[in-house]
Amino acid sequence: MSAPTGTQYELVHAAQRAVVTERGAGLRAYQVDGVDLVTTFAEDQYPDGCQGLQLMPWPNRIRDGRWFLNGVEQLLPINEPERHNAIHGLVTDRFFTVVAQDEASITQRLLLEPSPGWPGTLELLVTHTLGDAGLGVEVTATNLGEVTVPFGYAAHPYLTAPDGAALDDCRVVLPFSQHLTSDERLLPVELHDVTGSSLDRRSPAPLAGLGLDDAFTSPVTVDGIWEAVVSGPQTSTVLWADQDMAWLQVYTPGDRASIAVEPMSCGPNAFNEGPTHADLTVLATGERTHLRWGVAHRVLV
Repeated sequence: MSAPTGTQYELVHAAQRAVVTERGAGLRAYQVDGVDLVTTFAEDQYPDGCQGLQLMPWPNRIRDGRWFLNGVEQLLPINEPERHNAIHGLVTDRFFTVVAQDEASITQRLLLEPSPGWPGTLELLVTHTLGDAGLGVEVTATNLGEVTVPFGYAAHPYLTAPDGAALDDCRVVLPFSQHLTSDERLLPVELHDVTGSSLDRRSPAPLAGLGLDDAFTSPVTVDGIWEAVVSGPQTSTVLWADQDMAWLQVYTPGDRASIAVEPMSCGPNAFNEGPTHADLTVLATGERTHLRWGVAHRVLV
């Protein structure tokens, strides 16, 4: 019987191993020296909570699935009925085609065509590569249609606690100076400076007692890259992204077995006016956007 996530593509480089899925172009596993850096799931399972999947052409949530294009109302399917939102885009259950592959890298393609609430045509390319610096992911979206459309992207990895530690015994760095408050439907209300609050994690701080399902922005970058870090006693797991992915969603599941660290190119409900709208990418015919993020394993000195 075939896997629910389709063909499984194994990548290998030195002590690293990753598994990428056909369905959703998802990251099912990433290991260094046989140790999982992200939560994994069995080949005969489907990921819970969009674990490891690509979120396009919008990340996070759109209120009531409703947005406007040139004054015309668009209504997306409601796939978070308990909050009446459209969540996590249109490609998590789509099967991507392989266009290039070698031992340590794979590029997958999907043509996203018009559907209810989505009038655009986008070519989406996702490349996973293992190298000396760790796992790198590159995403390119090109507008092949005749309609100018908005575009947003996020990845959805869940990081394991390093060194077999309990999550509450780990320290975290979140290099962002603004936090987005949200309403009961996890939709944006207002941006606030994190200075002086419990959400200021720009310096290493314990995760103990901190429950998150929150978006952050205004990253501190070095050479155009920001790094969110989860550290155990001996090693750190680093999730990095380029400055065009200026948002981060952080979620601590109730079981405290992992932490979702989700780089985003825009915040929730960015298709609509509000505190997240300014970072939305708009692609005219023939235009493209290119985004990068990755995961690295580091030994603490």
